[in-house]
Amino acid sequence: GKTTTLSMLTRDLNPTAGDAFIAKHSILSDFCKGATHLGVVTQHNSLWDRLSVEQHLYLFARLRGVPEEVVKEIVEGTIDQLELNPHRHKLAMRLS
Repeated sequence: GKTTTLSMLTRDLNPTAGDAFIAKHSILSDFCKGATHLGVVTQHNSLWDRLSVEQHLYLFARLRGVPEEVVKEIVEGTIDQLELNPHRHKLAMRLS
């Protein structure tokens, strides 16, 4: 039930009937606007072994539609807030 519901909310599956709304936006007719309010972390590792911590943050910022002119500022702020500076260039495969 939960996996199916999340799969429909993220448009991995199409519902056979009905509609769902995210922040008042239909997943069927206005998904892009609703999706900006979603953040789903799967139970599987969503990191790529050969990307660094910093590269992952740049990638996910861009995938989430962060405006390019503020991507660097957001990445730097996240690294500082999470105290990741000593690890920013480590590959995901080297993280514990």
